[in-house]
Order: sequence, then structure tokens, then C-alpha cells
Amino acid sequence: MLDSLFAGGRMADLALAALLLETLVSLWLGRRLGRGPGVAAILFNAGAGAGLLLALRAALTGAGPAMVAGGLILALAAHLGEVVLRWRRRDG
Repeated sequence: MLDSLFAGGRMADLALAALLLETLVSLWLGRRLGRGPGVAAILFNAGAGAGLLLALRAALTGAGPAMVAGGLILALAAHLGEVVLRWRRRDG
């Protein structure tokens, strides 16, 4: 059973669903409590995680190197966006 979860990419799908739930809860809590990371930081962080999980799913399902690279590039772009936010906050 565990083998089929990984071989079919379902484990990555479950992790993506958990990431989506975490992102929505984080956005809701931030809005409700008026503190915590900003919306952009949460979305960039989630985007980086989603990119890595999409790359994992592509690798597990044999989607090919271009799909794996696409997920990794998405993760890198989102990570760099979050780094820029942190640097701007530090300079401000």
C-alpha cells in the first residue's frame, strides 16, 4: 500500500493538499489576529513548497526531466521572492 502511494504520486498529492490547508489557515489566522507573516510571505513560502512537491510528483510518476525541472524552477522563483521580501523588511 505504501509503495503504491509513492509510485502513483499520491503521497505528493496528499502533501500538496496539506500545504494548501496550511496556507489557507495561515492566511485566515493572519487576517483574524492581525499579526504574523504577511500575505506575500505566506504565498511565496507555499509556492516554494508546492514547486518542490510538484517536482517530486513528476519524478515519482516518470513525467520526465522537463516537468521535474519546471517544479524546481517554480520553487526557486518563489524562494527568491521570499528572500527579497525578507531583505526589504530588514532594510526598511
